[in-house]
Amino acid sequence: MNHDFATFLCAQRHQRKLSQIEMARRAQISERTLRYWEAGTSYPGRWELESILTVLELTPQERVYALGLLPTPRGISLSRQESQASVMPSVDLGPMPMLGDLLQAMRLRRGLTQSQMAAALKIARTTILRWETTETLPSEENLERICALLEAYPDEHKALSGRRIQVGKETSQHSLEDLTIQVDTLDAQGTSLQTPLIDLRALTLKRYLWPLANRSLEAAHLLARVQLVHSSWLMLHERQAEAEICIQRSLNTLRGYKASRPFWQAAVNIAALVAHERKGGNLASIRVIKQWLPAFPRELQAILWCDLALYAGRAQQHQEANAYLADAREALPYSADLQGMTEHYYPLTFSRILIAAGRPVEAMAWLPPVPDATHAVTSRTAYQLLWIEAFLAAGEKNQAQTGMDQLRTLLAEYPQPSRERKFQALAARL
Repeated sequence: MNHDFATFLCAQRHQRKLSQIEMARRAQISERTLRYWEAGTSYPGRWELESILTVLELTPQERVYALGLLPTPRGISLSRQESQASVMPSVDLGPMPMLGDLLQAMRLRRGLTQSQMAAALKIARTTILRWETTETLPSEENLERICALLEAYPDEHKALSGRRIQVGKETSQHSLEDLTIQVDTLDAQGTSLQTPLIDLRALTLKRYLWPLANRSLEAAHLLARVQLVHSSWLMLHERQAEAEICIQRSLNTLRGYKASRPFWQAAVNIAALVAHERKGGNLASIRVIKQWLPAFPRELQAILWCDLALYAGRAQQHQEANAYLADAREALPYSADLQGMTEHYYPLTFSRILIAAGRPVEAMAWLPPVPDATHAVTSRTAYQLLWIEAFLAAGEKNQAQTGMDQLRTLLAEYPQPSRERKFQALAARL
């Protein structure tokens, strides 16, 4: 390896008064690996290179210079890309995900506070705080105790033991094409709740995409999609505070642009749901949707008008709800390419408004049937809940009971705390 890069790396570390141990910890690499780089006996791969340059907090010019010191085709190519990259608008991507974020996600998944976790492990709460901010990392002994307490999955245990957020086979480089496939997979698995590792998978993808997102609009949009899928899953599992952070960062990527892809509608939908749960109900949701509506072209507005109508109807603002539905109908012809918009979303919204208005019999005439087993579990449980609510409101208790029996089986196989809470509220009405 060219010793110029080794000299530059060592000088930058000393300039920031970092020891090799501290710098290796922040970059999530081994101290021995860093020693090899600074000795000029090996050079970093793509992932390690992005991680170490991020820790050093180099200016764009310093990054170009550092990459130019690597006497490899990859270094030359990256240096050229850096120098020619268009400047992206500044967005709040949040900090790069670290191991502490995984520990925090595991703790919150178990429903423990930092104090409760500290008491269970018989350590100080400040120690938990340092772990979750990746200021320090647990010893091997403590790591085993943590994984037992938090019921870590094998891949989570592996990530913590290896001191690196990583899923699957490690590769030295992740192209945007590869990352797109991984995001598509996460989307499919996340919405169907087929993976218990969505926290780890989402954090891994965020870590891969984070260094690219301020220099590539495509990477920024991929990162936004990951945040969206993660927030949807968090909301289903009643982790609203985390979901709020994720969805806000997803929408921050849209600032300064016109929404060009359908997934942004889902992002605003989740943001409105978060606002409903955490900020003050239906009116708070309406404010969120109205804030983002101007960012969408006509062909992507129909779903948002439907959402506005739904929240207005639930707030007993029936005149406003009808006006929003009229706007949704006007936008429908422009939404022909959005699969299911006419067949499902509009009639589904209308039926929910009718239920809120106390007109359950009319609602059932509009309510689409419960999807079969080929559809995502989240869709099946949502539709089942609506049918149960309509049956109860119409006094059809036998049919409501049948629906509840089916839903109980579904939720036992695919737990969704937020849906279970609604299920219990409906069961109390029988």
